[in-house]
Amino acid sequence: MTIQVIQLERVSVKFGLTNVLEDIDLVVPRGDFLGIIGPNGAGKSVLLRTILGLVHPDAGSVRVLGQAPSAARGRVGYVPQLAGFDRSFPISVLDVVLMGRLSRIPLLRRFSGPDREAALHALDRVNMGERARRQVGKLSGGEVQRVMIARALAVEAEILLLDEPTASLDPQAAHDLYDLLEELAESATIVLVSHDVGVMSDRVRRVVCLNRRLVHDSAHGADPDALQRTYGHRVSTVEHDHPFHD
Repeated sequence: MTIQVIQLERVSVKFGLTNVLEDIDLVVPRGDFLGIIGPNGAGKSVLLRTILGLVHPDAGSVRVLGQAPSAARGRVGYVPQLAGFDRSFPISVLDVVLMGRLSRIPLLRRFSGPDREAALHALDRVNMGERARRQVGKLSGGEVQRVMIARALAVEAEILLLDEPTASLDPQAAHDLYDLLEELAESATIVLVSHDVGVMSDRVRRVVCLNRRLVHDSAHGADPDALQRTYGHRVSTVEHDHPFHD
């Protein structure tokens, strides 16, 4: 039996008088690797934050792992858009990943042995275990993004939400990151937002097109008509033979 781990029913979100999401119906089964595309201002990041319970819908219902989003938050890992940071700040890779455990420990309690084991295991899953003691500021952009994913995994997440995970990466680093996400998708449900339509569509198992409303939802990617409806203008597409695969 297919288990639905994310369920949105007729969800609408307003910021002031602006409709950000309108009448969204979306179901994500366990084990899905879902990509969400759409223009700037389409509500993609808001959709992720609604699934997290950080944004409360004005209408409709949201269930995550059979619970209200706030109740399931400890089982969901979130990787926000990678922002700039002070690379001279003396914090290690392991300390950053340990922050992913904060939701699981009482206020003011120190991290325990099991917390450190979970953080190190998360680093191993993203192939960064050997850099656990390094200063984060010394890493490349692709390595920093892997650390952020490890931080999300450290909560022992069943669902992983990622917002533009390849936005600041060069093509090779983006390619390597998608390889990693394909591996992680074997044991977790993944939902990611990206502007990288071509490459993402080639990697994920299912594509959703969003522009305030759900425009297209298919396991066969987004065709030109769906892209035109999503972006509001004609979109040129190029056929390719999976250039990032051997």
